[in-house]
Amino acid sequence: MAIKRTLLGLILAGLALAQSNNPFDQYFSYTKTTALTAAAEVITVQGVAARNKSIKLISAYIFSDAACTISLERSGTVASTTAGTVIALNPNNVFLNTSVANVYRSSNVGTGSVIASYPVQAGTDKTIDLTKFSLPAGVLDNITLRTASCTANVTIQFTWQEL
Repeated sequence: MAIKRTLLGLILAGLALAQSNNPFDQYFSYTKTTALTAAAEVITVQGVAARNKSIKLISAYIFSDAACTISLERSGTVASTTAGTVIALNPNNVFLNTSVANVYRSSNVGTGSVIASYPVQAGTDKTIDLTKFSLPAGVLDNITLRTASCTANVTIQFTWQEL
């Protein structure tokens, strides 16, 4: 009887571990709140060609206290200013390394292919599912959120996983 309970316990523990996150998963985020006065904010997540991990985008979050349109762009000319600080979402992960993504705020990225535009009504937020997008390892590429010129307090957040 004790052997059956031990086996049942091991099976249940194995099922619980199978449903938990992989301990090698690394999740990161970048958030920027900007007070705009007849201006635009541009946030870019960019991989570098020398990286050994893919960047799997998860979501983007936008809040604006005034009506504003946001465009999602892909593969713009390489950004080089101004670097933002990436936050690790699972800092207790013993396998965690520094993010391989570079993030730029008030980015000088060139206009990329516009994937979609999203109207954000005053005082509302919008979450965009980005799970269909990734920046492959070893390829220089980027994804950008760009506001239209507006006067508003705007918050933009990207969340991604590195594999």
